[in-house]
Amino acid sequence: MVQDPRSFFGSNSCFPQLRFCCCGCSLRTGVLIIGWYTVVIGVFSMMGSLPVVRGLNDRFLTTESPERKLAIFVWAMDFIIDGILLRVAAAILLFGVYSSKPRCVLLYLIVAVVSAAKLGIEIPLVALTNIGKVKVQFSFLDVFVPLLQHPIALFFTFMLTLYFIMVTNSYYTEMESAPPRNKCGTGETEDRTRNA
Repeated sequence: MVQDPRSFFGSNSCFPQLRFCCCGCSLRTGVLIIGWYTVVIGVFSMMGSLPVVRGLNDRFLTTESPERKLAIFVWAMDFIIDGILLRVAAAILLFGVYSSKPRCVLLYLIVAVVSAAKLGIEIPLVALTNIGKVKVQFSFLDVFVPLLQHPIALFFTFMLTLYFIMVTNSYYTEMESAPPRNKCGTGETEDRTRNA
């Protein structure tokens, strides 16, 4: 039986509830910073991935080396989860914050937890095996670069992702516990009953 994701996030969450974010600013401001940071970094990441994609030629992809095969698989998961899904979820997060829609914030939380789990698996793989040493040639340069990030950079990204989850989850809890807003945004709902 699949549980409702709202039971994992919000006030019942295993994540600590924060009252403020980023040096004392409000949770809403912190979530907006997280959303815009994720979207902007995503654009630069995608631009940086293009030379790597071009460097993954047929000769490199049809290799018999198990390290290369695993490195390509891990890189592809990075590209799909962090490069595409997380960036789309961050754009939806921004929409959810600006339009006060908690379900949009929840979607980002789900994708961010998947990203953190992926990083939790990837860090020991890169640190303890030879896949971190696999290099690919940039298509427009005669330079070989590592296909995957250094384990220290991955650990930093993992810790930052956990912090982003804590801040976003705290804001999600705040949104869920807030009274529903009416069309004017006053926080009071319309009285639909008429006095006779």
